[in-house]
Amino acid sequence: MRMKLKINIKVPVTKTFRTVETKLDMPLGQAANYMAGVAREMVRIPYPGPSAEGFPPHLRTGTLRSGITSFKKKKNLYLIQASAIKGGFNYAQALEYGTRRMRPRPYMRPMMMRAYKFVNNFFKETF
Repeated sequence: MRMKLKINIKVPVTKTFRTVETKLDMPLGQAANYMAGVAREMVRIPYPGPSAEGFPPHLRTGTLRSGITSFKKKKNLYLIQASAIKGGFNYAQALEYGTRRMRPRPYMRPMMMRAYKFVNNFFKETF
């Protein structure tokens, strides 16, 4: 005699997913704020003279440093942006990537490398 056994398990996936999303949102915001702080710290050396090629730009007016922010775009998506506009020109991008007349003075890419270990450990401890 054959027996058939049918098991039907319903897992509330949407509820579980929402719980994970909610728990993830705060640490993501904290990590984004930390990374923006590291980027602002990269632009700290006072101006007397421009920075060397390949090194973060020196602090001159503070516009670039104060323009480095993190913000929540939507749930579980945080962005870190640098905006420093002078005369209608966003020189934050020009400093990061360079122009045809100026070599790059990166500050966001080194921030990513510098903050990676901390953020990675932060999420390991959190979860």
